Amino acid sequence: MKRAAILLLCFCIISCGDDSPTKSQPAETTRTYLHAYDYVPNYFFVDTSYKRIYEEIMPQQNVFIPDWHAEFRIKEIEVWESTGIRDVVSGNGVAFADIEPKRLRQGESYDPNLVNTPVHSGEVERGRFVRLDSSSYKVDYYLGYISINNMDNSRIYAIAYRTEGATSAPEDDYYHGTLSTVAGVVDTLLLKLIYRPNMQPGFESIWNRKIKNFYSLDERNIDEAIAGIKIFYIGANNDTIGYLNNANDKLTNILGVDRFDNSNGQAKPDGNVDLKLPYFDAKKGLILFPSTEPFRDGLRQYFEKAGASQDAEKYVYHQVYDSTHDAAKLATDRDKFLIMFEMRE
Repeated sequence: MKRAAILLLCFCIISCGDDSPTKSQPAETTRTYLHAYDYVPNYFFVDTSYKRIYEEIMPQQNVFIPDWHAEFRIKEIEVWESTGIRDVVSGNGVAFADIEPKRLRQGESYDPNLVNTPVHSGEVERGRFVRLDSSSYKVDYYLGYISINNMDNSRIYAIAYRTEGATSAPEDDYYHGTLSTVAGVVDTLLLKLIYRPNMQPGFESIWNRKIKNFYSLDERNIDEAIAGIKIFYIGANNDTIGYLNNANDKLTNILGVDRFDNSNGQAKPDGNVDLKLPYFDAKKGLILFPSTEPFRDGLRQYFEKAGASQDAEKYVYHQVYDSTHDAAKLATDRDKFLIMFEMRE
């Protein structure tokens, strides 16, 4: 992700007389600008079904998990990385973009011939894999996404996981791929593919599970008291404005990340991204939009509620979600959104 940082020096005007007070030190403000296509590259939903769960829970800031979600709760997960090294800690694996869940403890099993499935880029990948230590990734067990720390984009990543069954008992849990805890010593692992090099929309299933609504500020442990985040639209005269024509709200409110006044905590939008969860993680320096496609579906949902669905298409930036990062940058007629992160010293 490319960052553009502008350092502004704001000087205090003081008297030049002999009795002038001690000069104040200049205040420094660092500003970072992100485009709509600058979403984080290392976050993935484990299955597209979790998109619906995410979008239902996030806009409502709901801390309760809906009843229909119980069957999707992840109870156990393993993350595997491809490796060219043959040793005792690596093993053979076949990773599928989509793999049917099985209730292994109730006698269901995978067809043994699956291990012989031919390789098909983005759909079936084969190789040797090493299991990552749990400190190498993070999991949201309810919203169904993972992030991989220090991800190597030249490697293949795959997972195996277990979700809740009809009851809370483990006997009816669903297994998605073969966890190492149930695989034989010499078995070839059946895994679920989440990333392969040269990710592109043609790899439909894994591309759709790539998270495209989280934005990293490349800063951690941010002090909210000296930070600010705004969203701008580049107008016809190349001026940056915080709203869209024919809309009554600021962009931050249109995109669902502005519910509170950051200065006093009151439930009133203030034109800035809320500097607290669920829309901002100060510890990770991460902005999280409530729509999985904020610059497409998020805009459409807003204008539809306003009774002006046709107006959304003037602004929709579909290339962010239908194209690679570099291809989306070429759509200059749609590349009009800027996320500005400001840090005052």
